[in-house]
Amino acid sequence: MKEIYVVFSGTDLKTGRFIRRITNQKYNHACISTDGLKTLCSFSRLYLDHPMLAGFVEESPNRYLMMDKAWVKVVKIEVDNNTYAAVCQYIRRMQLRPNEYVYNYLSCAGYPVGKRIRRDKAYTCVEFVRDTLVCAGVLPSSASCVKIPTLQAELRGYKTIEGTAKEIFKNADWGSDDYLKDFGGRITVAREVYRRLWHMLLNY
Repeated sequence: MKEIYVVFSGTDLKTGRFIRRITNQKYNHACISTDGLKTLCSFSRLYLDHPMLAGFVEESPNRYLMMDKAWVKVVKIEVDNNTYAAVCQYIRRMQLRPNEYVYNYLSCAGYPVGKRIRRDKAYTCVEFVRDTLVCAGVLPSSASCVKIPTLQAELRGYKTIEGTAKEIFKNADWGSDDYLKDFGGRITVAREVYRRLWHMLLNY
């Protein structure tokens, strides 16, 4: 048997606090790990200083450890070798070509009214996690709208632990996570955000 982990978090950033205020939920972010919580794969901001510049990321737990307040819920899912391989293969496509995958800003805008707007190679964090589990056969086919409370309910039967990031995560290196790096000036950032938005709009 193998283990994969789904991680829900309440992040201590302006965007995280805003999302929780709008949704009235404890958690605003979701990610998945296949290596014992050393790396957390998700769709999120790429750099700390640029919240709109988002896409596929391999998050280091250090993202959460550096926050003053970050509450985390970890769901442990035991799977057979074939299911584990399917999860890894699904994620591997994005690891090989991360720049081709963008954050689904349209679906994020439709979240409050319960509408998922599908675009090729574009996900919100919770869409990515659930679609990965669907691809591997852990969950049934994707719903019309994917929300964090709904995904939590679907995973209710699995072993769960909750606590602060410092209680859950161990110190780790940053790996391929460029979270603290300087991407560039406003014009460079704006161009990249525009490229990602245009890519998302063109891919159905």
